[in-house]
Amino acid sequence: MIPLVSKTQYWIFYLLLLSTYSCQRKQYSHCFLSAQHYEVRKDSTYVDTAVSNWVSEYQKKLQAALQTPIAACEQPLSKAQPESSLGNLIADAVLQKSNSIQKVDAAIVHYHCMAKDYLAPGSISPKDIFELFPKNQKIALLSVSGTMLQQICDSIAQFKGMPIAGIRMKISNNYKAINIEIKHQQLKENLIYTIAVNQSLIQSKPFSSLLGHLSYSMTSFNLRTTLLDYLQDTTSHQHPIKPLLDNRISYAE
Repeated sequence: MIPLVSKTQYWIFYLLLLSTYSCQRKQYSHCFLSAQHYEVRKDSTYVDTAVSNWVSEYQKKLQAALQTPIAACEQPLSKAQPESSLGNLIADAVLQKSNSIQKVDAAIVHYHCMAKDYLAPGSISPKDIFELFPKNQKIALLSVSGTMLQQICDSIAQFKGMPIAGIRMKISNNYKAINIEIKHQQLKENLIYTIAVNQSLIQSKPFSSLLGHLSYSMTSFNLRTTLLDYLQDTTSHQHPIKPLLDNRISYAE
């Protein structure tokens, strides 16, 4: 069985940054120049061996924790458009995590927030997730009308697809979103929907013009911890991830 990493170890990335802080100290002495003046001289730079050894040992432990498997996947996880196994996994994780704090209808994750195009079959470690999300983006919750959600889906269609969960849609020949369903129900323009998105989606074009003026609630969780929690809570070595493409977003025939 693959050992699991505790959730507190998800902060190891930040601790690693702290542990790289220099252990050197400047040694100074004073020199008598006159009855009124002293000069402070920098005599040498030396390494505090005890502190340096402690940091080195701590880094080794953190690196080991980063590489400890937390899940396994039978098939490669890839990044692609309009839909992909990696994108579906991330969007599903965001939707589940968001629903743990309030009722959320759908999740949308910006395609370009994924820094890796591929995760190979086999074990998945926290190191893989940190490399996947080099930027620590939080998740925001927004309430939008059905009309606004139609426009958001149109933008997704023009972008040729993004990771989504809770939404099913098709991309028409002129890159419009059609046959949109939210939780298996046809999109209704007069309803209000709650969606979870990552920060870069709000800030990037063309979504910034749609969402930038809206008020939103920033959650306390981010993409990294969300996916790490999701993998640890739902998978183990005996039950590896089996990513599926379920046509949640596809081109109209």
